[in-house]
Amino acid sequence: MASYEFKVVSLDRTELRQTGSSASNELNALGTEGWHIVHVKEDPQHGRDLLIFLEREKPA
Repeated sequence: MASYEFKVVSLDRTELRQTGSSASNELNALGTEGWHIVHVKEDPQHGRDLLIFLEREKPA
C-alpha cells in the first residue's frame, strides 16, 4: 500500500498572479518535486495569504 507525505505552504495571493515571482517559482518547484495541490484556503491570520495543502507519494 502506498504511503503519502503532506505539506502546507503559505503564499501571497497577489504575488502568485505575477509571472516569475518568488511565490510562483516556489509553487512550480514543489510540482517538480512530485507535490500535488489537494486544497487551497485563505489564511485567516494573514488576509493576502493562501494556505496551500499538498500531498505526494513517499519516495522509495
